Amino acid sequence: MKSIVLITLLFSFTLFSAHHVVTKIEINYGSKDGILVKKTSSGNYGILSFVMTDKDEVALLCNVEQKVKMFNISTNRLDRELFLNDIPEDFIYDNGVFYILAGYKIHVYSKYGPKFLEFPISNNFRFIHRLQLVDDRLYVLTSQGNSYKVFETGRALPCEQQEKDFIKGWIFYDRGISFHTIKINDCKFLLRKFEHGDRVKTEEKIFTVDKKIGSVMIIGIIKDVIYFDVQYIVNDIPLEVERMILAYSLSSSEVLDKFKLPGIYYLYTKRDLITAENSMYHLVTTENSANVISLLFDKDIDRTAYPEYMSYKYHYNNHLPKETVEPFSPPIRDRPISQTRITRTQILKNADAYEKVEWVCSPANTTNHQVVQLPDGALIRTPAWVTVGPKRKMPYKWGGFTHIDNFLPEIANGKYAGDDYIAREPGYSSRGDTYCVGVDCSGFVSRAWGREKQEWTGSLPDISYQLPGWENVQKGDIANKAGSHVMLIVENNQSGTLNIIEAGGDMRVSYRTYPIIYLTGYVPRKYHMVFDSLQAYRRTERAFIIRRDYGFIEFINENSPSHAVLKYILYRKEAGGEYLPIEEFSGGFTYYDIFLDKDKTYTYKVESVDSTGQVVEISNEPTI
Repeated sequence: MKSIVLITLLFSFTLFSAHHVVTKIEINYGSKDGILVKKTSSGNYGILSFVMTDKDEVALLCNVEQKVKMFNISTNRLDRELFLNDIPEDFIYDNGVFYILAGYKIHVYSKYGPKFLEFPISNNFRFIHRLQLVDDRLYVLTSQGNSYKVFETGRALPCEQQEKDFIKGWIFYDRGISFHTIKINDCKFLLRKFEHGDRVKTEEKIFTVDKKIGSVMIIGIIKDVIYFDVQYIVNDIPLEVERMILAYSLSSSEVLDKFKLPGIYYLYTKRDLITAENSMYHLVTTENSANVISLLFDKDIDRTAYPEYMSYKYHYNNHLPKETVEPFSPPIRDRPISQTRITRTQILKNADAYEKVEWVCSPANTTNHQVVQLPDGALIRTPAWVTVGPKRKMPYKWGGFTHIDNFLPEIANGKYAGDDYIAREPGYSSRGDTYCVGVDCSGFVSRAWGREKQEWTGSLPDISYQLPGWENVQKGDIANKAGSHVMLIVENNQSGTLNIIEAGGDMRVSYRTYPIIYLTGYVPRKYHMVFDSLQAYRRTERAFIIRRDYGFIEFINENSPSHAVLKYILYRKEAGGEYLPIEEFSGGFTYYDIFLDKDKTYTYKVESVDSTGQVVEISNEPTI
């Protein structure tokens, strides 16, 4: 059963009920009792997320220091801190206990004491938006819009069961109800509500706005009011974004409030908006401090604004360190990669190997947080996470271009693992694999694209095409900021957020999800040697006053997959919908998809299936 409600919004003016803005606490950077900030080639880091442990205490998840730091709001002082043994990715708090996501594991800590539980989660959960607790059950909410149960009544679920035990949509307060946001087109987004029972019932609300939507996410739910983080595009190339909070009543089906957020992003924070009790909280990171702001929605109190010192604009992407030299070309002994046409699937397969690689760090592979000078005169420092013991992921190395096949032998030979020391003069970085191994952002993309020579962010535009907009990106494309940083696109989520893989941030090759605001200043580009096996074009026929739209779909089976293929299945989905099979073929084909709705967009893909029924390859996914 499905019901649909249509809602029209104008974002160009303020309206409706009051929001009351109060600064709860201001925490300085750099001081012993403050927050340690690290500036890198991909951004500024220090605080990943935050939670309210009670009305008078805030806990910050500090990724640079690998700590949870708890601050007393009344005294504005650090009360206590927890030391973590891996780089954290998210956390949640409940009744004196922290659940911390790090390295495909959940680490459970008492607020007052040490870790008392640790359990693995599936390493297929590569894009986790957040953790959520509901009725003593812990869920991971993925960027693709599903909720996976990983822990229940004191018991961790096996990884195989975690992958199977999921519901569609994000769960917030009731395990029988979940929600999903879908960007339909530039000016429409959809809220889909699932009621889970013997039969799943869905209810849909379509919002039409007067801005170009970049991404839309649910912040949380207070009573019956759902709060959206709506990010809209002011300029596509280079990207410029603004944000608005939208409050919507689920019971009365009306918009209660909406207002624009300050445009200050000194640090990258994975979650800077949360709901707790009857308030929303906003973490604003200025150039001098981290500020926790309370946003109270109440018709009976006066509307107040953010502090005056938050009225300016600042984004760390516009202040990244510049690459000062072109990268090193690898020696002849490095295994060459064929520079022929490459499929998008192969690009992601190449990239995935750098995230999956497992290795053991020996004392010879680390500088133990110290800057050391190599025999060639270069200064290096291995990343803080490179400590003795088992590791996963290839480390970041400034100027690095290590091939995946060479990494493990070089580590075994005692080479340094990575280099994050960027405060150096031009020409003083370690080139090649002689003393130090790893990849930087452009070296990683060069390897994923199958380049024989290392490119840098300033040369990538010479071998790629600029795409007209962010809605056009597909897997294997890049978000590039020439002279600074580059990321590889893995998936364009229905919410408008982007799943990416990059070398940077946490000083290793990692998967993560970015709302569109964190791509400010970047340009979308497509590699000029990529082979798109599936092409789709929209065409229109007219006969007198009758118009008919149809799709011209062409699949070229140029690259042989690694397994014998029995058949190729063509799928189609409408915006906001799911893929449905429409035809099967034994080889390359041309297909006419007739009688399309002129007001809808459609996306196609082809799955290659072997004799056992397994999908062995998936095509690119063009939209018309």
